[in-house]
Amino acid sequence: MARIDKLERARQEGMSYALEVAKKKGIEGLEEELRMRGITGIPIGVSRSAVDKAVENIKNQTLDTVNILTAMTLHDEFGFGAARIER
Repeated sequence: MARIDKLERARQEGMSYALEVAKKKGIEGLEEELRMRGITGIPIGVSRSAVDKAVENIKNQTLDTVNILTAMTLHDEFGFGAARIER
């Protein structure tokens, strides 16, 4: 019986969240939110701003990694020094 209570509570919380989104952003905003949550699998407890911040951090880390690997390759394969790589 406890499982049913947890499922029902989760449904009610989901409906409340959907109503809040629909009031703020309209039906189109709710549809966009559902698409984003469905594609990414991100739970409702994680805000959109937190998701956007995490995505931005991931992008920055990826760019840093590519830059570091490029510099290492230029150094190791072509003998570029620090000054030449900086240029």
